[in-house]
Order: sequence, then C-alpha cells, then structure tokens
Amino acid sequence: MMKRKCKKRIATIVMCLCLLMGLMPTKVYAAENSVSLPVSSIESEAEKDGYVDREGVTVTFTSDTPITLGTLQGEHRMKFDYYWPMQYLESYGIEEGYDKLVECSISFPLVDFQGSELTGQITIPLPSGCDGATAKIVGGAAATSSTETTVTFPVTLNVSEYDSIARGGFVVEYKQQQQHQHSSAGTVAGNSISSSSGAPAVVDGIPATVITAAAAENKTVAEYINNAVVEVPGIPDAVPAGQGGNVIINGAPSKVTFFLTKPSAATVKAAKEQATTLGGKVLNVFGTSAVISKFENATVNFYMKGVKAGQQIKVYQLVNGQWVEVEVAEIREDHVVINMKSHGTLAFVEVPATPAQ
Repeated sequence: MMKRKCKKRIATIVMCLCLLMGLMPTKVYAAENSVSLPVSSIESEAEKDGYVDREGVTVTFTSDTPITLGTLQGEHRMKFDYYWPMQYLESYGIEEGYDKLVECSISFPLVDFQGSELTGQITIPLPSGCDGATAKIVGGAAATSSTETTVTFPVTLNVSEYDSIARGGFVVEYKQQQQHQHSSAGTVAGNSISSSSGAPAVVDGIPATVITAAAAENKTVAEYINNAVVEVPGIPDAVPAGQGGNVIINGAPSKVTFFLTKPSAATVKAAKEQATTLGGKVLNVFGTSAVISKFENATVNFYMKGVKAGQQIKVYQLVNGQWVEVEVAEIREDHVVINMKSHGTLAFVEVPATPAQ
C-alpha cells in the first residue's frame, strides 16, 4: 500500500515538473498558408443599401508564407459589390472592351504576425457569363489562373501594426464570354454568389448591415456613410475629417477614394506626445486604406472642417513606430492636401506660426 502511494506521489511530482518545464502538451495554433473566409455581397438593386451575408459561401486566401488566422468577428470577411460599380463604370475607370466590374474588399485578423504587408493569392467566384481568362485588377495584376467558376489573383494586403488585421481592396474587371452578351432585365448580370433578392433588414430607416458595418469599424453610422472620422478617443474637440475620392495616383487623376479608419487610444496618445514636442495641438488622427494598396505617390485632398487658408498645419505618418513628416501640398478653406507614399496612420497637428524674418 505504501509503495502504491509513493508511486502516485512520484507521478504527481513528475507531472508538475513537466508542466513547469513546458514538456506537457499544450494547445498550439498551427500556422497555415490557406485561410477560408465568409462572404458578404451586394448583388442587386434591392440590396444596394448594404452588404448581405451569404451563408455557406467562402473564399480562399493563400498566403506566400505561413500565417496564423485569428478569431473571425463582424467585418472579418470577403465582400463583393456587384451593383454599384456597374452604375458608375467610368468613375471606376473600366478599360475599353471590358463589360463588368466587381469591387472587392478583404479583412481578417492574424496572430503573431511580423511585418506590415502580407502577399498571396485570393481565389474568388467568377461571375457567370464572364471570361476568367480576361479577368484583371483595375490598375493592377491579371488573373494568374481561372476555372469555370473561380478566378485567382495575386494581392498584397496591409497589416495594421496595432490590431494585426490584414486589409485590402481592389476592383476586378471582366469581359463577357462571347455566348453571353446579354443578361436578364432587372438583375446584376451574372452574379455567381447568390440568387437572393430579398431586401436587408432596416432599423430606423437605416439598413441593419450598415449599422453592423459601422459598429465593426468603431464608427457612428454618419461617419461610416460619409467616410469620415469625427469622434476621436482622447481628442474631444477633433476637427471632423473626410475624404471624397479623386485621389491623384502617381501623377494621374483617378476616382479612387482613400477610406478613413478610426485610431486606437494608444495611437492618439502617441500623436499627442508628438504634437507636444512641436508645441502644437492634434487636430485629428486616422488611418487610410483603398482599393489600390501600393503607389509611389498619392496626392490626397482631405476635408478638414474649419481649417483656414494659411493655417500652420503639419502632417505626420506613423512608420515603424516613428512619426515621419508628410509633405503638405496645400492648405485652404476646409481642406488639407498632402502627398503620401503609402497607406498608414496620419496625425494632423496645428503648430505655432513661424515668426516673420
């Protein structure tokens, strides 16, 4: 009996030592190259006010390097807009000879990711009636492969250094197959995700999908709809900011819009510390993203309510944990125009006027 008790005690001691030394098996989140993402889309006029979740439909992103996917929540998914780009073909810059545009955006969380960019391949549904061999990203790469139902593109996603969320967006243009030149009236031609035509739920006149999307970005509905950042944590008197498109990319006018994202409280604190070293005051802090993720130079006109012509404003971008000054091209009534080299977090700082010489 004594020997049995001794053996149990020895086993218990060994187990404790193994736990302390990290020898016991623990739950490990294995890295992988491919991740599967849920899908939301706008496919018809009935759905034009907001994205509709497509149950059971997924897309695959294949990373060039192993990654660990975090927990998917809210807006962490792939979104397709089949409706609005077809209403504004010229504004989206469709190439001559192409028939269809689809706007795509992607967002998903990563675990223990190092770096600011993630490259890989995204495989998405091929709209019925379209020729996958002709598919290409507007202003970007052509499809690397296609099947009767899918098309694959190389993409580069931006990864936030604060929340480790990979985000990206692009617009795909297609040519119709020769045998499918016409579509049924009243539908968006050849959407292959769903045949659903039910209108999304509405709350107080606002589509529920819009409310959900705004909450996922920590924005008010008004901020989300107007692509604006008005309420900023730690800046009670923030200057309302927005961006209305027409960004000049690499010297060429475009219809591209830079979407504004809310900053974290930690980022705002860092921006205020930077402003203090300049003897200035932070007007607003926000991040940017767009369907075009890479560019050499982007001249961006930001709406900044209340800004006056000649006001002394400097703009800084957070790069690898450091605030780097960005070239300010123009300051006029309610507007600040800057030249950006990449997407990122921006801090607009009002500084003391330079004494006259």
